[in-house]
Amino acid sequence: MPVELVLKEAARIREIVIDTGLAVVAIPVDPARGVLAAGSRRITLTVHTLDPATIPAGPRSLIGSSAALEFKLSVDGVPVDGLDGLPIRLELPYRLKQGEAPGRVVAYYIGDDGHAEVVKNSRYDSSIASVVLHPKRLGRFAAAYANVSFKDLTGFAWAQESIASLAARDIAAGTGGGAFEPSRPVTRAEFIRLLMGAFDLVDEGAAVTFRDVEAGAWYASAVASAQKLGIVKGRTDGTFGPNDPIARQDMAVMIFQAAEALGEDLVAGASAVPFTDQSAVSAYASEAVKAMQKSGLILGTGNGKFQPKAHANRAQAAVILYRLYQRM
Repeated sequence: MPVELVLKEAARIREIVIDTGLAVVAIPVDPARGVLAAGSRRITLTVHTLDPATIPAGPRSLIGSSAALEFKLSVDGVPVDGLDGLPIRLELPYRLKQGEAPGRVVAYYIGDDGHAEVVKNSRYDSSIASVVLHPKRLGRFAAAYANVSFKDLTGFAWAQESIASLAARDIAAGTGGGAFEPSRPVTRAEFIRLLMGAFDLVDEGAAVTFRDVEAGAWYASAVASAQKLGIVKGRTDGTFGPNDPIARQDMAVMIFQAAEALGEDLVAGASAVPFTDQSAVSAYASEAVKAMQKSGLILGTGNGKFQPKAHANRAQAAVILYRLYQRM
């Protein structure tokens, strides 16, 4: 496709949408932020279905009978592979089967090393019967159903879909033996790892400075990344308290700061009656709790209360994170 004329109309044309018949690819027309630089003349897109026999056993077990597609893009003959930060959109067709929940339909990226990884930002759009994603790179993708479940969610019907949808994206994980332990208090380390992982905010190069967070700990990169972005500031004694149960008001602060880092305005046009125990919220958390309540991300614990210093459990954390995830 020649794009020279399109770029001249960049003020009017927001994106080029190409329906290949196999999938839809949307390419933003923004010379300042995109694959099309000023002066670009021709864009070439290739999409084809992979022969199932060429897909390694690991990815094949994940995608089942779903077709895998390979995407290649070049601008003026130069291949475009890395898309990190560039807003290209893919739409992979997928028809829901009987009993399948939309939240568990995801996209997988099949790497050259033969391994598959879930694309965390992939979401099913029932209006177009497709999985929509903004990949970090082009290559081989497949839309598939992640049939995840946990055996100990009886009594937690209000949280089941949130937990399963996060688990389908490798954001939330069980605790072994098919259990999730929904009623167990979530620790500060667990929550910040969930939060940072949900929105691909982990920076492996970030350095941790809290004196109680070891560099090699399973949560260290998430904590360091959150500190770098201002999502967590730690305590006055220089600690983070990774193994302490997280207070509900601290969870609100972390989510509020993460939303700001992502450029999301939680309270635009929102209004709600304040919690009856808003006065019990610590000063540092007051703005965050008000914003979370107005946005509908936190609904309280009944009778109009928030219980700011109570500990959040794993089910509550999953529900709140999934609400935020659905808004982004």
